[in-house]
Amino acid sequence: MHKEIQLNELLTAPCNIGRVFNLDSVTMLDILYRIEKSGELKINRTAGLDVILPKSNYTFIDCVKKYYQSINERD
Repeated sequence: MHKEIQLNELLTAPCNIGRVFNLDSVTMLDILYRIEKSGELKINRTAGLDVILPKSNYTFIDCVKKYYQSINERD
């Protein structure tokens, strides 16, 4: 089962992408919509309970490896 993550938590909680990369809500949502198009997550925005649903159980290290593999594939 995958954990729901509140969009507000991503934006404001310490060590999450909003705080680490100093993102505003518009920029963060733009990034998340791009990730959603790749099929890695689903954004559920209903009645003020905005959450993302990751579609995989990647660890931090898995994400870093996947990122660098994608860079190598573009070269």
